[in-house]
Amino acid sequence: MDYKAARIWQNVLLFGGAAVSAIGVWAFDSMPIMLVGLGMMIFSIIAWWRYYRCPKCGAWLASTPEPEQKKKIQHKKKKH
Repeated sequence: MDYKAARIWQNVLLFGGAAVSAIGVWAFDSMPIMLVGLGMMIFSIIAWWRYYRCPKCGAWLASTPEPEQKKKIQHKKKKH
């Protein structure tokens, strides 16, 4: 799975899980449905944790580039 697919799955699982949990609790008053939604949200967090790191050094990926000074400090000990 690439980063674009991971982002799509993360959003679907997060917002879908929130919707399933809310509908399960408020509309059906069902604890198992709420737990399924909670599980979906947890899988969303796992997808975020798994796919938003550099595959070589393990540093977190961000949508904005790091400042050059911080990048030197963070990657000083890690060699690619």
